[in-house]
Formats: sequence, structure tokens, C-alpha cells
Amino acid sequence: MHLDLSLAAKMLPWASVYVLLRAVGKLSGFRLVAMGEGLDSKVRTWAPLGLIPQEGIVIGLALAVQQNVRFAAFGDQLLAVVMAATVIHELVGPLLARFALQKAGEIGPL
Repeated sequence: MHLDLSLAAKMLPWASVYVLLRAVGKLSGFRLVAMGEGLDSKVRTWAPLGLIPQEGIVIGLALAVQQNVRFAAFGDQLLAVVMAATVIHELVGPLLARFALQKAGEIGPL
């Protein structure tokens, strides 16, 4: 209900950058910690892909920013970026998680 499709289309490059940087941060952070903990290389390689889907808290925070008058200059744009990124995450995330589970040998082909 809060996604303005025309604004989201304009903000798609920013949403793509956000998705990419978020994924890189999650993947590299998980691998760094996993190496420090001595986790199996299969876990270090494939488990981070399960972290890609986006949680709802960021949507709530973006709505709060959008509704705050102090952020009126960019609140709508921020919400559009977050909502577009959430759609991307929720479409790609489950596919990446399934791919990772298959590659790790935890599940067979579906």
C-alpha cells in the first residue's frame, strides 16, 4: 500500500545499490566470523545466502522516517528504495537459500 510504483521505478538504481551492498556486507561479515570460529568451508560458503531475505523492521523504520516532518525532503525516496529492495530481496532470497542448501548437500534437487 505504501509503494509508489512510479517513484520506485525512478529509485531502482539506488535500490539495486542498496541490495548489492547489503548482500556484500552480510556475505563478507558471515564469512569473516565463520573463519574466526573455524566453521566448515561448506558452511562458510553457502550459509550466508540464507541471510538475503529482508526483515520487516527496515520497512517500519522507513515508514517512520517518511512520516517524520524533519525528513520530508527525502522520506518518500527512502521508502521507495526500501520497498523496492524488499521486493527484490523477497523474490531472490528464497531462490538463493534453496541454491545454497542444494550446493551444501543439505537437500536434493526439487
